[in-house]
Amino acid sequence: SRMIQCQMPKPPMVRPASPTRDHVAFERMLAELSARFLILSTQEIDGAITDALRQIVKMLGVDRAQLMRFESPGDVRVTHSWAIAGVPPVSPKSIADKFPWLLARVRAGEAVAIPSVDDLPPEAEIDKVSFHVPGTKANLTVPMRVAGQVEGALAFGCLRHEREWPEALVERVRILAEVFANALAHKRAQED
Repeated sequence: SRMIQCQMPKPPMVRPASPTRDHVAFERMLAELSARFLILSTQEIDGAITDALRQIVKMLGVDRAQLMRFESPGDVRVTHSWAIAGVPPVSPKSIADKFPWLLARVRAGEAVAIPSVDDLPPEAEIDKVSFHVPGTKANLTVPMRVAGQVEGALAFGCLRHEREWPEALVERVRILAEVFANALAHKRAQED
């Protein structure tokens, strides 16, 4: 899997806390989420996803998280979101026309780490404007795969500060995206 890392911004920038402590806590949370999603009924999965986004936002020290589903070749919809107090969550809606550069990369299976929205390349101008509307300063978006196919994405945004996205953290978020993808696939299988 590839990762796009946008140009690194100038300091100051928030760095994640202790990698070892964070890694252990993150691994514990992943295990708990995986086990929890396996035993949930179809009706409980959406609420559990939103609650998991809450836990992850707090653990990562970001401001907002959303889960997106690729509905068709041209449509991407936010399906779940959670945000800290004072930051509005993203309501369920289509966002395909707002982030064409980002979503093209995610559809290609790439994780996109944006430490500073201001450092996006010129070809991402539409995305930059869309990020600026709510005041997003940094973003990490990783693909969600089901049976090898990219079916959605998991995204984290920082509105209060820029932020580095170390490769180790991106890899852990990739695993987390797989947990969410499997939960949604499980839900669809139960509904079918």
